Amino acid sequence: MGSLQRFLFGCLELVAPQTCVACDEPLERPSYDHPASDLEGNVSERMPNVFCDACQPLIEPCSRNPGAFEYGGPLADAIKRMKYSFRPDLARPLGRLMIPRALRYAGEVDSVVPVPLHPRKRRQRGFNQSALLARPIAKALAIPLQPSRVQRIRDTLPQSLASETNRATNLRGAFRARANEKQPRVLLIDDVQTTGHTLRATEEALRRAGVAHVHALTLAMTL
Repeated sequence: MGSLQRFLFGCLELVAPQTCVACDEPLERPSYDHPASDLEGNVSERMPNVFCDACQPLIEPCSRNPGAFEYGGPLADAIKRMKYSFRPDLARPLGRLMIPRALRYAGEVDSVVPVPLHPRKRRQRGFNQSALLARPIAKALAIPLQPSRVQRIRDTLPQSLASETNRATNLRGAFRARANEKQPRVLLIDDVQTTGHTLRATEEALRRAGVAHVHALTLAMTL
């Protein structure tokens, strides 16, 4: 991310969290840095307040792993705005939505690893949305965020454009991971799972590098 983009990112973070991540309506009860905590300091599993009163009832939790929520409605709008309308400021509140589900892996993972973008794609977008989503998760779990643990070494056709029969082969050899004996258990983070091929290919790269256990968590999942 260039210096101008970092400056804009910082400015947006100061103003955007007070509005709905899906429609920019002002929030009556904005929630900023962390989910609510009880009197003993334990993080609550209540969803952080990042949607307005009109959008909030349309957010559906996902009953299937690895999705935190079902893809659709205001959540899909927020994800599209983040990725395609240069709204990296939306990643922090959206990432906080994943914290209650991520806390289930507390004590079972040593590091948080985002699914990488190819360098060309990252330059075009200006940021890796999965890495930004992963920041508040790593902070909540108090474990390292390792955005360079996996690299995307082959620029592939977007999975949405690949045929069903070619989606697995489209990603063959696309990822390379680094070994890290001190953190053998990984929580893999991505924004949306559609067919699951991207997560599986990233997981395979981590396992080839010696990672013993890989758990995956996505902000949304198409059903």
